Formats: sequence, structure tokens, C-alpha cells
Amino acid sequence: MAAIKLPLVIVFLCFTAIHSGASFWTITLPSSVKGLVGSCVVIPCSYNYPDPKKTVSQFTGIWKDQTNQVIYHSDPSKTVQEYKTRTELVGDITRKDCSLKIDPLQQSDQGPFHFRIEIGNYEKYSYEGNRVPIAMISESHPSVSVTQEVVEGHNVTASCSVSHSCPSSPPKFTWSHNGVSHLETQQLKEGQWNLTSTLTFVSTRDDHNKPVKCTVTYKGGLKGEKASSVLKVKFPPEIKTISCSSEGDEVWCVCIVESGPPSTVHFVLSDRVLSNTSTDVHGLATIVTLQAESGSSESVRCVANNALGHVNATFTLPSKVKMPVVYISIGIGAGACLLILFTVVVVIKCRGRAGNAETSNVTTKEEKAVELHYTTTKSGRPTHAPTPPDRDSEDKDEPDYENERCTDDPVYGNMEEDFDDTIYANA
Repeated sequence: MAAIKLPLVIVFLCFTAIHSGASFWTITLPSSVKGLVGSCVVIPCSYNYPDPKKTVSQFTGIWKDQTNQVIYHSDPSKTVQEYKTRTELVGDITRKDCSLKIDPLQQSDQGPFHFRIEIGNYEKYSYEGNRVPIAMISESHPSVSVTQEVVEGHNVTASCSVSHSCPSSPPKFTWSHNGVSHLETQQLKEGQWNLTSTLTFVSTRDDHNKPVKCTVTYKGGLKGEKASSVLKVKFPPEIKTISCSSEGDEVWCVCIVESGPPSTVHFVLSDRVLSNTSTDVHGLATIVTLQAESGSSESVRCVANNALGHVNATFTLPSKVKMPVVYISIGIGAGACLLILFTVVVVIKCRGRAGNAETSNVTTKEEKAVELHYTTTKSGRPTHAPTPPDRDSEDKDEPDYENERCTDDPVYGNMEEDFDDTIYANA
């Protein structure tokens, strides 16, 4: 009989142990929670209790710290002062949700904390074996992803994600680009939530080699910023500048092209592709310089192309022939005018001298006539002619008209002889 009782006692003890270990007082908590100081933190919590076999309606949820101080009670008067306005039961305790929010989170709120449930007209239970510490973080950086290579005018999609512990007041996103954005949230383990903002915008060439920045602002004002890799925007070439100058038969030209990726640029002169050029690439800009003989060409073309398109522009060369012709024509005209003017002046001067010569000849004739007249009077022929002045009383410097012979003037020299011999003889 004693041998039979011993196995029964062992079975009873085992049953009792199993029953007590499989208690329905259960709770689900994270092992720890990360919280951003200044923001809020939510400790997710769900509990269960044995079936009371009756209807119960009065529930009181209590949270305590490691010293058993009440940090939350449905009756605020029972909550310690430092947590009185900062703790809140965000779960529905009647539905077995015991989640606690601490807002704002302070550095001293490290816990660990445990939950206690009191059910009216039934039982009370503290889950002291399930404590939750809070790990403090001072900053949080989002992660950014974006399509790096895109064609100008096409949509760019960028996403920015961040984990947080305050689902009731999620972070706010700010993008460096304007566009359309939407949010997606996902609950993670250990009291964390993931929030993702997706932005869609149209790319332009101004976005080339620039990052897409995402700034996250948490509750409490703390900010976290993250920049993506730079965008690579592809677009067809565009000629920004073309200019030329020339001297003689030499021409110098500069053509600046903007494109992504950089373009192949060359000059065309009289349908000839010129090879004597130099090329410099600075980011999106391709600068090509030409030095060549222009020949008879009046214009030069700059041609650029890349995988997305091509473009060309024509520049009219500064005149290298017409301008010298104009200068020469002006010089010839001016020379002709000067020559004509000089000829006129010479003619006028010549005519003036001729007039003076005639006047001089007439005066000489008159003087000769007077001399002849004086000579005849001295011979005593014309009695009414005035008597010439006395030779002795004349100034010695006065010329001797009586004896003077104009041998240098053949005309009047002959006339003098004629007057003396013929004319006055007859008189």
C-alpha cells in the first residue's frame, strides 16, 4: 500500500508544478526600447490573465520603476510627481493592451519598468519578472536612396527612411527638391517603427552632380539629415556661346557646349571639319578653341553631339576682305580730292602770275612811250610837251631813261627804234 501511495504523491506534485508554471498571467514586452531624448517613447505591451469564470469590468493598469515607484496610475494622484504629466496609457486596458507612452523622454527615464494589473472583484498581478529598460539615443540619421542616373525631363524617385519609437507623433520629412511625396509606416520589433517618405520629382540639368537631401524632424525639435549620392542627369548638347575674331587670313573661334555626358565638339569651315582645335572639359561644359586659315569662307559652324542628340550653330566671320577694300577706296578718294584741289590751286596761281605779267608789260609800254616823248621834246620838235627835269638836279639813283635800251625785250626794243627813226621823223 505504501508502495502505491508514493507514485500518486509524485504525480500530484508534478501536476501542481505544471499547473502553476502554466499560469494564464502572461505579458508580452520588448526586451528593451530605444528612445530619442526630447521625443517620446512608447513601450508596447499586451497581457493576459486566467479566465475569471465571470464578467469583470473594472481594470486598473499601473506601471512602476525598479524602486516600485508608480510612474503611471489611472488615478494621477498616485503617480510620482516627476512622471505625473509625462506618462500615459495609450493601450485599451480592457482589451488587454497595456502600452505606455512617456513624453517627453528624459535622460533619467532609463528604467527598467514593469506592469501591474488590478481587476476588480477578481485578482491583482504584477509582472515583475518582465522589466523593460529604455536605451537613450541622442541623434538619429535617416537612410536615403535614389536613382542615380536619369535623363533630363524624366521622373526621379527618392526614398528616405527612419526608425523611431513614437508612433503617435511620427517624424516629419523635408526634401531638398520639390515634388510629390507620400508616407508609409511599418511596426518593427522591440518597440520600433519604421517611417518612409517617398519623393517623386522631374529632373533637370541643374540637378546634375547634386545630391538629394532628406531632413527628418522629430517630436521635440531634434533634426537628423542625410544626403544621397549625387545625381547624374543626362541631356543633349546645348551651345551656350560661340564667338570668332580674325586678323588677315587667320581666324580664332571659341565654342562652349553644355551637355551630359560631355559632347564631341568640332568646327566646320567651308564643309571641312577642322582638326586644329583644343578641347577642355569642365563639368558639363566642353570648351573648344579653333585657330585656322579662313580662306574665302564667310562663316564657321560649331557642331556638338552626344548619345542624346546633336546641335550646331553658325557664326558669321568678321570681314577680313571687305574692310581693307573700304579703307583703300576711302584712301583713293581722299587722294583724288587732294590732287584735284592741288591742281586747282596751281591753276589759280598760274593765272595770277599771267595777269601780273600782262600788267607789267603794259606798264613798260607806257613808260617807254613817256621816254620817247621826253627824248623828242629835247630835240625841240613838239613845243607843247613838258620839259624833262634837269639831269644835274636829278637824284643819281634815278635810272637813265634816255640812254636805256631794252635789249632784253625784243618787242619794245624794236618799237623804240621805230619811234625814233620813223614815227617822230614824220611828225
